[in-house]
Amino acid sequence: MEAREAWTPSVNDQRYLDPLHTFRRSLDDAMLCMEALVGTKSRLAKKIRGLKRRITPLVLERKIADMPDEILAHVFEAGHQASDGSEFALRMSHVCHRFRRISLRIPFMWNRLSSRQHIDQTRAFLSRSANQDLQIEIFVISRHMQLQVHSFLELTGPHSDQWSRLLYFTVPGVDDEVFHHGFTNFPRLQYISHRCDYPGRLPYTWEMPLLTQIDGFCSEFPKHTTFPFLSQLTCITLTFSSYDIFDLSSLFLAIFKAKHLQHLSLEFHNCQEEEEMLSPPSDVPTKSFHIQSLKVVLRDAMGDEFVISLHDYLAYFTASVVEFSLLTNGRPYAFLVDEYSFKFPRGSTTRLQIGSPRSLPTILQHLLKDGEIIRSLEFETSAFNDDATLSLNSIHYPSLRHIRFRNCNRFEEKHVGMLAKTFLTDNGNDNFQSLEIMSCSKISEDFILNLQDEVGEGLQWSV
Repeated sequence: MEAREAWTPSVNDQRYLDPLHTFRRSLDDAMLCMEALVGTKSRLAKKIRGLKRRITPLVLERKIADMPDEILAHVFEAGHQASDGSEFALRMSHVCHRFRRISLRIPFMWNRLSSRQHIDQTRAFLSRSANQDLQIEIFVISRHMQLQVHSFLELTGPHSDQWSRLLYFTVPGVDDEVFHHGFTNFPRLQYISHRCDYPGRLPYTWEMPLLTQIDGFCSEFPKHTTFPFLSQLTCITLTFSSYDIFDLSSLFLAIFKAKHLQHLSLEFHNCQEEEEMLSPPSDVPTKSFHIQSLKVVLRDAMGDEFVISLHDYLAYFTASVVEFSLLTNGRPYAFLVDEYSFKFPRGSTTRLQIGSPRSLPTILQHLLKDGEIIRSLEFETSAFNDDATLSLNSIHYPSLRHIRFRNCNRFEEKHVGMLAKTFLTDNGNDNFQSLEIMSCSKISEDFILNLQDEVGEGLQWSV
């Protein structure tokens, strides 16, 4: 039997067998297919957008025409609840005869009254609102507005038993029109928003048995003044701005009297020093009390002594959700790194916003010292410096499950790599679930996809 001649590959055959050549041909084919798909997708998307623009008004017109009046009335009510002021009600009542007929039969849509409205509009709204709870806005921010407010209160004051929400804007030196009209009994009032350009006092003489929420700007709680409504409050939101000397003790002694408090939000702008106390306050809590959420915002220039005292008062609180926004330079950084050996309250969910670039590893090391507390750690619109060397070998954080970064435009890929290596590969914490990167402009999709191949699906990313 004749022996077969040995086969020797040609140059072309050798090129064909070369893995690099094969992979490059496959890559070129895949890229051509992708280019064709992208072009087709772009053309189809443009066509779909054009068709939607033409179809949507026709669909809405047909659906609204077929909708029973009762359903349309529910749509109007939902739209009114989702909007502010009275503009929605006015617009709906001027679309067509049917819309006007339906909207005039919904008293709830006409319950928002403002002293800035024309008096005839206020009169019309009152007649349409029946016995609904009323939302009242009173603006007394200059003396020339007092006559307009006087006329407004002449109409709305006799209905003070229907007031449920009050937005009260005033300035010092302008008479308290509500007080001068003798209105002090508000049996349905549940919410007050009090705004004063300079330090002002909340209406502490009013009878408000249902009041549970206050929202104040430069609204103070002077010493030796009784605020009977404090024990009812479940939500307190207060902002203070531009104080050379601030009386923190009076503020917190008032807050401590809110025994049913669940949500506390405090914001301070340019508060330099705390008012000196002649003696320590005698009625501070003997133990900390728990609330659902605590939010603290520091802006602009803040005095060292003020920050230290604020640490002391906040130590009386524990909260499930804690939010801190540190939009200032200098010593307030101690809130994070315990420079004064104080700790701001941590929550199961802790959210931070940091305005000036700080060391992310240093922040994490100090936060996770309370590893038994924090379950979810979130950074929003925060800035970090170049430090990306993190060691948590001596820190125990068994409760931590999630870390999220959102809109952190100075958050870089080296930070992500450091965090992924620490928490998703060699952290020793099998309970850690996700590192989430959302809308951080310096983090590319290719980087995330390649890193996901190494650390798994625990690394999550979205634009």
